[in-house]
Amino acid sequence: MIFLAQCLRVGVRLGSAALLARLLTPTDYGLFGMAAAVFGVLYMSRDFGIVISLQHAELTPQRFNAACRIGFFGGLALAAVGALLALPTGWFFSEHERVPGVLAALSTAFIFAGLAAPALGVLYHEGKGGTVAMLEAAAMAFASLGGVVAAWLGSGVWALVVMSVVTEAMVCALAWRWCAWRPTGDIAGTNWRSLATLGSQLSGHNIATYLTRTLDQITIGRSENAYALGLYGRGAQITALPTQYGVAPFTSYIVAGLGRRRNSPVEYTEFFRRCLNGLLHVAFASAAVCVTFPELLVRGLFGPQWIAAAPVVRWLGVALAVQPWLSAPFWLLGAQAQGRRLLLWSLVGGGLMATGCALAAGAGMEAVAIAAAATAVLHAASGPVFCASRTGVTLRDWLEPMQIPAALHGGFIAVMFLGLRITTTIESAIIRSIALLALTLGYYSAIYLMSSRVRAEIRGHLFWSR
Repeated sequence: MIFLAQCLRVGVRLGSAALLARLLTPTDYGLFGMAAAVFGVLYMSRDFGIVISLQHAELTPQRFNAACRIGFFGGLALAAVGALLALPTGWFFSEHERVPGVLAALSTAFIFAGLAAPALGVLYHEGKGGTVAMLEAAAMAFASLGGVVAAWLGSGVWALVVMSVVTEAMVCALAWRWCAWRPTGDIAGTNWRSLATLGSQLSGHNIATYLTRTLDQITIGRSENAYALGLYGRGAQITALPTQYGVAPFTSYIVAGLGRRRNSPVEYTEFFRRCLNGLLHVAFASAAVCVTFPELLVRGLFGPQWIAAAPVVRWLGVALAVQPWLSAPFWLLGAQAQGRRLLLWSLVGGGLMATGCALAAGAGMEAVAIAAAATAVLHAASGPVFCASRTGVTLRDWLEPMQIPAALHGGFIAVMFLGLRITTTIESAIIRSIALLALTLGYYSAIYLMSSRVRAEIRGHLFWSR
């Protein structure tokens, strides 16, 4: 069910992105990106570690009630912080007239996110990850429709605000609709220190991870202008979609699954290998497309006026390939409640990204994208080092699951670059696209038919979650 839900979410996101790119301007996206730079940092703490913390121990009414209180008051606090930071954010980006209002309105989403967290935690604890995926897909579809209508009516950047806030509100409403638990006033015996410690460590990790992934856009916004940030942001959006809807949605499911298996080392390791392998297929395939066809992706999704974002797509496609490795430390250390070590690992990534962006600042969008890709690869390579001594998962368990995905999709890149050179003589863009599509289908069909190992892996992962 999770797989089907993510297919629906990708379809909705791509469709809404294509429509909005034709209704909004790069400046609209740039203004939203400036507000989102601060909003996104706060958003990483939106559930205060509640969803993951409810997977570690026996779920009692008292623990659930405590989580509800944390989510409610924490959501209000984050909304207030976002409003307080609105004016400084506008000053930082030299957009003090337009950005503050956008950020203040966006921050109301934290109220709904905090309220939803306990219900989502219960659903994951009960093994209903598929239900969560479907309700999130439904919320996105409804919010995307609202955003497109708002953009069509000429609301500009506010259409993007509508999408963000309505999505969180709908997730909150649907999560409580499907959650059978209801909060009461009983919080006796709650270990508040344990909840606060783990929650703060997980929130710290999420914030550091977000900054690592967005420092490149902050660098563009600070050193260039809203127009350049709008272009860079659309390129980043294309490469972020597979991570957002093909890798990240499985995080809570995988952490819960590893948590249930932590007393059985063999099952624990096998589950990790299977999940890593499945998501590497998603990431490598998506990265191969981004590296090979960046111009086609940008032109097809957003239109020819965005074609300057193509180099960003190509280089960030390299970073996309290692996203499962960047997610794996959270699975392993999160399932073992190793919040401090997880935070340390994420801070290392933040330091690498800050260094890369500092060196590339002022050199243009492509230079910043190259720095972001190099940082992602280096940070991913450090993951096994941080996890080996605390989780029992060896370097071999990290490397073997990537053998077939790397060979399969790396071969696709080689074949397609050859195909691109051969088809350069075709003048018709439509015929050339059809030829490349036929070559793509032919390559994967041939490999699937000839290799029993490839067939086994794909069949084993296509519907591997409820």
